[in-house]
Amino acid sequence: MTKTYFESGGSTRTMKELKKTGKCTHCLKEGEIGQTCSDHPDRVYTHQWADLNDVFPLGALEVWYMRPECFRSHGSFGDKPDPKNLEATHILLGKVGSGPSDVIPLTPTDLEDLWVKLQGEFWSPNGEANAMIRALGLRHTSISVGDCFRFANGRVWRAEMMGFEVVR
Repeated sequence: MTKTYFESGGSTRTMKELKKTGKCTHCLKEGEIGQTCSDHPDRVYTHQWADLNDVFPLGALEVWYMRPECFRSHGSFGDKPDPKNLEATHILLGKVGSGPSDVIPLTPTDLEDLWVKLQGEFWSPNGEANAMIRALGLRHTSISVGDCFRFANGRVWRAEMMGFEVVR
């Protein structure tokens, strides 16, 4: 099965069509995609995503990952974030299309599907998101409990241990 990746403007590419120069997933040293890093023989050079829209189509659904320093206070059993001030506890990872409706998910399954697609093994199986994650000041590639989605209507949904909860 060939994965398809998205570009700005809605066009798509396969991994083979991406540029030939990549980065080591450990040290971010540049080299030819597929070749072994001279400093880290267990790593190969891979393409690095510039933003979330290298993988997902652009849309109005905002994906917010929790700031590393907030996991203890706002994690699984911690305080809920302020939906009007997500910037205080979260970092905007990007905006993606959420399906037929960018405003409200059609079913609870829509958020669950996006949860699965935002797991590192799906959207960054070879470390393609490492540079972007580091540049944003984040430490996790996979969406986690406490991370949030904000819809165009301002409603915020937070990932919980089981499913999602509207943050008020």
